[in-house]
Amino acid sequence: MEKIKSYIILSKAKNALESIMKQNIESYGLTMNEFSVLEVLNTYERLMVNEIIQKVLIPNSSLTYVLERLESKGYISRIQCTSDKRAFYISITTEGKSLMNEILPKHFKFIQNVYGVLSDNEVEELNRLLKKIGYHAEKFND
Repeated sequence: MEKIKSYIILSKAKNALESIMKQNIESYGLTMNEFSVLEVLNTYERLMVNEIIQKVLIPNSSLTYVLERLESKGYISRIQCTSDKRAFYISITTEGKSLMNEILPKHFKFIQNVYGVLSDNEVEELNRLLKKIGYHAEKFND
């Protein structure tokens, strides 16, 4: 029974965290998916669409829409691959980089504040336990 209770607590915590993270990101005029793509491009600067799909949890069909929105906002650009005319590189623009340089420190501080209720040792223990159960749960996919 305690394991079921633990699952419910974890699910509620996940939902609460997702809700406040979504609100925080939307306060900058972005959706969570747009933020995820910009965050990855801010790190790697230029990726193929399939590489973005591997790095963020957005299905290909949704990613197309997200990329169109980010391009219309001027945060990314598409560059056709010279070796494969069907493929495109996605690059973050100067405007996108500037936005992320403004947002990321504030967002990281927000996350620090949310997790501020935990000590460093508790965060390490939480990470260890979540990884442990996550790796174990993956075995059920085989």
